[in-house]
Amino acid sequence: MPDKRIGVAAARSDAVTVIELFELTLNDGSVLRFTPSHPVEVGFGGAKYLALPIRAKGFRWSAHGASPRPQLEVANHNGLFDSQLNNPDLTGQALVRMVTFLDECDAPLGSGGGASFTPERWLVERIARLDDTEVIIELASEADLENQLLPSRVMLSDLCQHRYRRWDAGAGRFDYSDATCPYTGDAAFDANGVATTDNAKDACSLRMASGCKKRFQGVLPFLGFPGLH
Repeated sequence: MPDKRIGVAAARSDAVTVIELFELTLNDGSVLRFTPSHPVEVGFGGAKYLALPIRAKGFRWSAHGASPRPQLEVANHNGLFDSQLNNPDLTGQALVRMVTFLDECDAPLGSGGGASFTPERWLVERIARLDDTEVIIELASEADLENQLLPSRVMLSDLCQHRYRRWDAGAGRFDYSDATCPYTGDAAFDANGVATTDNAKDACSLRMASGCKKRFQGVLPFLGFPGLH
């Protein structure tokens, strides 16, 4: 049963800008970093992500069928993929997709927090097109297993499905017996993300900005499906 302390906070959407970042490992070991989500180069975690006109599709999981086969249509900007024209060797190479917030990016776009959702790792399954104008990359999940249906839970884009700890007033401590959220910190926040010294009021909003980002740095254990449309 949902925690009644969440109240109207659970019905509110956090006003944040979500962006996608991609890292493609080439055959020579170098890493090509790019983003379709911003008109200028984006810095994140000290790395630079080139702004490229990209169409990314198919990253949505279906509850009724096999794992997805995403596709990236990337412009061959300034001959970026020219080396692949005569020796196309991207098949089998790793591509990592990260979803984060603009305010987590490096300055001047953000504050350099460096937090993100858990990165997704994909493999290049096939090059559908490769010429001097664009490359179309078809991907397969590295975790793709025969006869498995993914995901195995309800798909919610902006609501975390973790069970949060609860305060046991009788024992004078937090009860983690039914919790799945990994947070065990001393800092407490109410259902609106406001810091509190009253442990009895500690309740996660189940939202990214007012819940997860208040409690974690780095990779966020948000149990939802960011980017789901």
